[in-house]
Amino acid sequence: MQDAGIMDGAASPRSARASERSTDWSQIALAVGGPLALGACVGLKADITATMTMALALPLVLAGAVVVTLPGLYVACSMLGVAPRASMVGRAALGAARDVGVLMLGMAPATLFVAASLPGIDHATVICSVSVVVCALIGARAFTHRLQEVMLDRRSLVVYPIWMLLSLGLGWQFYVMALRLGGLL
Repeated sequence: MQDAGIMDGAASPRSARASERSTDWSQIALAVGGPLALGACVGLKADITATMTMALALPLVLAGAVVVTLPGLYVACSMLGVAPRASMVGRAALGAARDVGVLMLGMAPATLFVAASLPGIDHATVICSVSVVVCALIGARAFTHRLQEVMLDRRSLVVYPIWMLLSLGLGWQFYVMALRLGGLL
């Protein structure tokens, strides 16, 4: 006997949860895949060790900056009395991470082409780092836009620029540490 919800064309609550979970996994895959690809481009001109190090380090750099700074943003918004449920902020953060991952996936082929055509490792590292910075800046804006969808009160706009500067600064510090770890600095 078929489920009445399926016969009506409506999804059952169980299938809706399964669909939501698969969407989360696809978002996570995109959020990690883009930085993996662009990170590999950063170290490719040097050697396999630098390539693998940067491919693994760039997703960690982005995740680290978000994990360290997002709770501070949430606490600041809470102190202003405008913080939404933490689950909503988590979903917005995952959506923004996916946006950044897609952007980095899109930038990887062009970055790889330009870096491969340059004469030295240092030139390639600079060009690849510019791509990473551009993606980080656009990603920070996408992140702010996603968070503004769940934090609707205008008072929260006060903390976004401060949070964005702190996140980008911390992310840059993490990125420089990753470049040193990969032997590119």
